[in-house]
Amino acid sequence: MSKRERLYHLAFLALIAAVLGYGLVTALDFFPGGGFFPVTATAIGLVCCAASDCISCGAELGAALDASTQPAEFSYAVLFFCAFGLYIAVVYATGFFPATALSLLVFLRLYARVGLVMTVCFTAATLGGTYLFGILLNISWPRGGLSSLV
Repeated sequence: MSKRERLYHLAFLALIAAVLGYGLVTALDFFPGGGFFPVTATAIGLVCCAASDCISCGAELGAALDASTQPAEFSYAVLFFCAFGLYIAVVYATGFFPATALSLLVFLRLYARVGLVMTVCFTAATLGGTYLFGILLNISWPRGGLSSLV
């Protein structure tokens, strides 16, 4: 890994660790039952960040890695961060279910190259399962700003 790639890797890990650390500190203030999952998920994420850094340092020090552990291209990371940011913006504008349906359709059809029938089936199953869990757990999903105009 070149110095520049190492710098990008460390910057990316620092950004992820900062977001997870903030989430962990925030989740510690939740009531005991409600904070279990966020605390667990963020703690596991922080451990994974540390493990990723250790693995990359080990690779630099000459540890043997097979060909399947090639570092990802930075452009793909930027692409997925932009896609996630766009997803959040669409959730804010249209609501959770339309944004999730749109993002699944676009991802499965354009990026993963899944057939149209399977894309629609996966999207319907995901939205149906999410809706069912929302009913069972009494979750109020985000409604978009555009829904108040209709």
